[in-house]
This record gives sequence, structure tokens and C-alpha cells, in this order.
Amino acid sequence: MAEEITTKDRRTHPRRSVIWMGTLKVGDFSFSCRVLDLSLAGARIKLALPLKRNAAVTLSITRCGDLPAEISWHKDDRLGLNFTIPAAEVRRLLGPSAVSSLGLDVSQHNEQN
Repeated sequence: MAEEITTKDRRTHPRRSVIWMGTLKVGDFSFSCRVLDLSLAGARIKLALPLKRNAAVTLSITRCGDLPAEISWHKDDRLGLNFTIPAAEVRRLLGPSAVSSLGLDVSQHNEQN
């Protein structure tokens, strides 16, 4: 029997819960949203706007600037984003203080359950 791989097992970067306000930019339009969790690879946001999978967007967060992304999924008022820039660039934009306080630099392999 094949072993089931969970979403958490597939993640290459730790994900941390946050409650930050942001703006999702889609083409010429901007929508206020709430960032619910964040990693160096993507984010989960609250926004009641069903966007098409793989749509190009930009998540703008005051504390770090613009993070280019694409929609990976949507369900109800939640959207999953995959950043389209390297993790090192996301780390730079977030800044060392945020990365450190959120524990985003810890590799998944070092985390113990």
C-alpha cells in the first residue's frame, strides 16, 4: 500500500500563522485582503474573490513590499498563493527581523514533531 503524502510533507519551507493586512493586485485592480499564513514559498489569504488557478497576482504587504505570485487554489473566501520569486528574494523582502521572529529560516528537515 502506498504511503499518503500530506501537504505538510510536500512543503519545502515552514509556514507560520500571521494576521497581517495586505493588498492583492490583479491586473489593474487592487483588493484588500488578510494574510493568514506565510512561508518563503507562498501564502494563504482571506479574500472572497474566486480567481482562476495559475492567475498572476502580486501580494503587497506594507512591511515587505510586493511579492509576485500565482494562485495555486481557492476555496470559499481563502486563496493559496505560490510566490514566483526565489525564497532568497522573499527572505530579503520580509527582512531579517520578520524572518527570524516567524522562524521562517528553519529548514523543514530540522523541525521535529
